[in-house]
Amino acid sequence: SAGQVLAVASANHSSTNAELEWVGEGKILQVVQTVNQAAHASGTNAIAQGAWFTPSITVAITPSSTSSKILFTGHVAASSGNSPKGLNLRVEKGGSALTGANAASVSSRTAAHSTGGTHNDDYAVTLAINYLDSPSTTSAVTYGFSIGHNNSSAQTLYINRTGSDTDNSSRGRYVTVLTAMEVAA
Repeated sequence: SAGQVLAVASANHSSTNAELEWVGEGKILQVVQTVNQAAHASGTNAIAQGAWFTPSITVAITPSSTSSKILFTGHVAASSGNSPKGLNLRVEKGGSALTGANAASVSSRTAAHSTGGTHNDDYAVTLAINYLDSPSTTSAVTYGFSIGHNNSSAQTLYINRTGSDTDNSSRGRYVTVLTAMEVAA
């Protein structure tokens, strides 16, 4: 990518045995990943349209330089209860919506990072995360997400399971994966 240089990493400079490495901007300095297989629910209180359910699934990374960028990626399996419709994912940093990672709120529209729709409560949808952040710190940074919906009635929201969750082979259990990569800038 732009700004990267391919350099000889070993003292042996022969064309057959040279070890090469990427140096400079764009180099991945560290990778931290959270894999969560547990089923999560918004609880007995259904979530109203425009409100958010925030499960306790996060990934934390401590940048080695204030100039580093963090590539936050992942996928979340989500579903809702009765009368499912569209589900929205909001990217968060430190427990708050991450400005720039989510759409700008226009009028009363929901500002989200990604969206998907479920056919009914027998299915879950995969919501994607992909954002390059510039945290400008060497302190730990925690990334996560919240889920909302666009149904006019309040809904129970679920992570890593279907809404109905009947114990048979036509229903699924899923995994949520969050990855934070420090990228040299």
